[in-house]
Amino acid sequence: YLKFYYFIIIMNIDKYKIWTNYINKDNLITNNHFTFIQIPKTSCTNVLVNCHKQNLTKLLDCYRHEGLLYLENVIDITLPIYTIVRNPYQHILSYFFHQLLHKEYTLNENIDIIENFENFVKLNVNNIHLQQIRYLKSNKDIKVKIFKFENHNLNQYIIDNHGINLNLDKTHYNRNVLRDKYDHINIKKFFRNDDIINLVKKERSEEFTNFGYSDNINDA
Repeated sequence: YLKFYYFIIIMNIDKYKIWTNYINKDNLITNNHFTFIQIPKTSCTNVLVNCHKQNLTKLLDCYRHEGLLYLENVIDITLPIYTIVRNPYQHILSYFFHQLLHKEYTLNENIDIIENFENFVKLNVNNIHLQQIRYLKSNKDIKVKIFKFENHNLNQYIIDNHGINLNLDKTHYNRNVLRDKYDHINIKKFFRNDDIINLVKKERSEEFTNFGYSDNINDA
């Protein structure tokens, strides 16, 4: 009876998962000091690897990029919860190159890289795995302390408040060599189409507002 009851509980919280197709255990950053929500393409792999080196991770029944709606049921919610977010324009561009690198999105060779990106945005702007704000939703009114990708201040905060040096400035994991190939192209050229800009503005309006980013592409 107890096993059946436990199974029902697990099934009930599984409905909150963002990554519903992941059935294995994975390492997540949760420990006696804090929990860290790993939003994809925000340098969180760097945080994960360095936390794992210092035994600050734990195997849980979900994907490492799982959101708070699920995690708040399996972590100590009395401890601080942190995350890193990224400018929505930069975020979707980074995801585009990630998909290309891992052959999860195929370039149309008949059009340039920028038009390929525009097509990607049209197809993926509502992809739940891309929605940063979704990772921070809570049924328990839990507040997450947000760090911006561009500020590089998480490491110093962890040192000051927990006495732990994650050495984030000394490592860089998941560097995208394909993105480096096009690094000379200014982001504004990728967002040359007003329709694409307005699509991101509309679908990521919560992120621009809640994370304190300007939706002006010139500020990206």
